[in-house]
Amino acid sequence: MSRDISSVAASTLIICDDLLLAAALPTLVGGGRGGVHARTCRSSSALSELTGADPTHVFALAESPGRLDGYEALAGLGAALQALPSDCVGVVIARQHDDLVRLRIGEAGAKFLYDYDILASNPALLASALVEPDERFRLPTRWELRERSGLAWDGDAEPFLAEARELPRDVWASSCKQAQLPISRREVMRLRRLAFEVAGLPAPDFRRFGTTMRAAPGLPEWSAVRAFVRRMFGLERLSA
Repeated sequence: MSRDISSVAASTLIICDDLLLAAALPTLVGGGRGGVHARTCRSSSALSELTGADPTHVFALAESPGRLDGYEALAGLGAALQALPSDCVGVVIARQHDDLVRLRIGEAGAKFLYDYDILASNPALLASALVEPDERFRLPTRWELRERSGLAWDGDAEPFLAEARELPRDVWASSCKQAQLPISRREVMRLRRLAFEVAGLPAPDFRRFGTTMRAAPGLPEWSAVRAFVRRMFGLERLSA
């Protein structure tokens, strides 16, 4: 049964780090209906916006322009949704997304992902998400996305990515070899362990080492960890 839009609009939160779109999104979410109000905030202040009545819908633009982590808004979305009742509907808008980015969106707690290009040609879809989100845009479960990506089913990417964001930009954004990166070997080992134990990255396939004297590593290789972070941060060109 569809909800009366007037009963939910006043409790809609929009998380957006794009200052150009932040002014337009409340109008798009409201669909031009009189009396519809939605408040907008930056991802860094999403939790502080949760005062008074709990929002029944949280919308978020996935991309955070100008940041090392190009999808850092999803960290704010996850923190907000975790603090809200489980029936709060999380809706994400994203320009680019592959299975890893979709996994990050799902692990943030969002249930629906709307492609930016589709919304640009049909903005009414965004307003209709308040009443009844289009099932075509429902995300697969996080476990399905983890299986597709070859990750452990019980992992969680965001705590690991929070650690990655604390490191110097060049660790992830430069093309330097490991020896030239501003990071110690001990820190590299710590990140490999966190990637394995927290994010769920697998250790290398032991068959790669079957004909050599070298034993298979028990942790993901640094190249795999770095590639994972770069894709999650939007630093690599994504393919659907």
